[in-house]
Amino acid sequence: MSIYIFVLIFSIGILYLYQLIVAPFYVYFFNKPLVLHFYLFSKKLDPNHKQLLSDTFTFYRRLSPKKQLYFDHRVKSLVESLQFVSREQLDITFEMKLLIASTSTMLTFGMQKYLYTVIKIIIVYPSSFTSQTTGEIHLGEFNPKLNVLAFSWEDFYEGIRIDNNNLNLGIHEFSHALLFESLKKKGLANSSTSIFSDYYNEIILDLKNEETIKKLVESNYFRDYAYVNGVEFLAVILENFFETPEEFKIEFPELFQKVKTMINYVE
Repeated sequence: MSIYIFVLIFSIGILYLYQLIVAPFYVYFFNKPLVLHFYLFSKKLDPNHKQLLSDTFTFYRRLSPKKQLYFDHRVKSLVESLQFVSREQLDITFEMKLLIASTSTMLTFGMQKYLYTVIKIIIVYPSSFTSQTTGEIHLGEFNPKLNVLAFSWEDFYEGIRIDNNNLNLGIHEFSHALLFESLKKKGLANSSTSIFSDYYNEIILDLKNEETIKKLVESNYFRDYAYVNGVEFLAVILENFFETPEEFKIEFPELFQKVKTMINYVE
């Protein structure tokens, strides 16, 4: 047996061991993936696009240069993995695609899996639109049956332009997709999506406590839409987590920590 074949077999064995034993045990004991960033061929953004992200996202500005490179790779990979479709003759620029993908990347930056199997198409409308599913006026919509995520660009951009009012359409809609993704992959012990779904279930269980609900409602910290159902509650608290984290931590420290662990929040 040549040395090359031996090395190949040995490498495959190590990888198999990692996937089957090491990674699941690490996730089980530490509630986070062992390896978060490893990209064989890293994709880069040009300086103008990096500046756009820096100007737009506080999250990105706070990252170290090394982590910004990881972020760049994920953003560009996500843009390339999705089909962007315009409505009402809206011109979708590459910069718009970057801002949309960056919102998702911010949400999933602490997770191993950042590309979606439940989203294939992103439809962008100029403003609010009539949903073909419900017939109602929407600002955003996730349709898992069609693998479609839709946004009003006007409202999406407003959500990232004003980053401290707990209204972020992008985070809200991507959180729906991320939850669906995690529930779809539940049972994959070595996946950070399993951590997401596990903590979502914990949070929903907490909501069955009348005292907890009373405290949440009386605080007026989360907007009323959070209490429509568990899915919307998750979307709203993730908006608050990214927009007003210090206030969130003071108001509801235990819930804040669960959200932080759920997405393995890192800066």
